Amino acid sequence: EDKELIEDILFEAKRLEGIINEITFLSREILLKKEIHNIHKIIRKVLKNFKAQYRNVEFIEMFDPSLPDIKVDEEQIIRVLTNLVRNAVEAIKEKGWIEIRTGISWDKVYSPKGDKVFIRIKDSGKGVPEELQDKLFYPLTSTKKNGMGLGLSISYKIVKAHKGLLRYIGNSTFEILLPIKGEK
Repeated sequence: EDKELIEDILFEAKRLEGIINEITFLSREILLKKEIHNIHKIIRKVLKNFKAQYRNVEFIEMFDPSLPDIKVDEEQIIRVLTNLVRNAVEAIKEKGWIEIRTGISWDKVYSPKGDKVFIRIKDSGKGVPEELQDKLFYPLTSTKKNGMGLGLSISYKIVKAHKGLLRYIGNSTFEILLPIKGEK
C-alpha cells in the first residue's frame, strides 16, 4: 500500500514537473538550432511511433516529392508535429484516420510568392468547436477534460520562431507554414 502511494506521488511529481517545464518554455525566448532537413523524414520519424502505438488509426501520407529541404530545428519541429498528431489521435478517440499532406503554399496572404512549405494535419474527428477557434493558440485553452491547454501555444511559439505560421484552417485541419529559405 505504501509502495503504491509512493508510486502515485512520484507520477504526479513527474507530471507537475512537465507542466512547469512547459510553462517555463512559454515564458522564454526560443533558441533554434537550425539545420537543413527533409521535412518528410522528420514527419515519418514522428509517425513511426504513433503507427506502432495506435494500430486502429490509419495514417495517410500525401507528400509532395518535389519539396525542397528546409532549414529547421529538427527537435522543435518534432515537438510541434508530435503535439498535433497526438491531438488528432485523441480527437478521433484512437480510431479513424489522420492525413498528413505536404506541398508548396501559395496562400494569398501568407505565401503569395510560393516561398513556404505547408504541412497539413487533418483527422476524421469533429473539428474544433467554433467558440474555441479564436483562442486556440492561447495558453490554458483546451477542449480536453484534463487538458492544460499548453501544447498548441507551445507549438505556435515554436513555428513562429521559425518565421512560420501555425493555424487552424477548419475541417479538422491544422496547417503549418515554414519558410523554404530557412531565415535566421
